[in-house]
Amino acid sequence: MKLSSPSFEFNIPNSDQTSKKSEFFPITEFKTTQCQKKEPHDKKKCSFYHSHEDQRRCPLKYSYSINQCKNREKCEYKSTCLQVHNKVEQLYHPLRYRTKFCKSLKYGTLQLCEYGQYCSFAHSEQELVIPFIEKLPKNNIFYIYFYKTVWCPNTEQHERSECVYMHNVQDFRRDPKKIKLQNLQCQNWSKENITKYIEGGCQNLQECKQCHGWKEFDYHPLAYKTKPCLDQNCQQLNCYLYHNNNDRRIIS
Repeated sequence: MKLSSPSFEFNIPNSDQTSKKSEFFPITEFKTTQCQKKEPHDKKKCSFYHSHEDQRRCPLKYSYSINQCKNREKCEYKSTCLQVHNKVEQLYHPLRYRTKFCKSLKYGTLQLCEYGQYCSFAHSEQELVIPFIEKLPKNNIFYIYFYKTVWCPNTEQHERSECVYMHNVQDFRRDPKKIKLQNLQCQNWSKENITKYIEGGCQNLQECKQCHGWKEFDYHPLAYKTKPCLDQNCQQLNCYLYHNNNDRRIIS
C-alpha cells in the first residue's frame, strides 16, 4: 500500500511501448506558460497553454480550491480567485491529479490514451497518488481503519455497495488513523441524502469528534463486529455485524 503524498512530477514511462528514456516534467509548471510553437501540433500532448481554456495558474504561487468558479474567464478576481477557472486547473489540481484511473487502462496500453504521458489520470497502480487499499487483506484491521476512507479511483461502472472505496458524502468515512472519534452519532448531522459535506448540518464539519453517518458509527473501532447480525442468511461481503462467536469482537 502506498501512503505517500501526491507526486508533483510527470514520469514518462520507459517501457516496450516507447523508445523515450525516463524523464520528469514538473506538474507545477504544466500549462502555466504560453506555447510559442507556430507549426500545427497536438495540443493535448503539449505542456504549454494555448488559450484561457487550458491556461493554468501555478499552484505554488496561487492558492485555489478544486471547486469550479461560476464566472470563470469573466471572474473579477482573475488570477487571485480561490476557485479553478477551467477543467485543466481542476484535473491537474494537487488534490485531483492522478487520484483516479484513466479509462484507457482497460485496453492495457498508454498508446491509446489521447493525452499520453501528460494525462491527469493514472495508468497503473504505481501512478496513483492515493492509497491503493483494495489489495490489502480483508480482515478486522482493514474494515476498521481503511474501509471507505479513500475516494474511489475507478472510473468504470462497478457495484459500489461491494466496493471498499467511498463514492459520495453518505459513503464517506474520516480516517480513524488520523482522527479519534467518539462512538456516538452526531445529533447535528443530516440523515437526509446530501451531496456536499458542508450540507451535513454540523458546524464543526470534519473537525467534529462524533460520527457523521452510519458507516462512521458502525465501522467505529469500538462498534465493528460487536453486535449480532439477525439475518441468518446474510450474504453481505462487508457486514459490520458478527455472525458467530469466532466473528465476534470483544472490546475490553
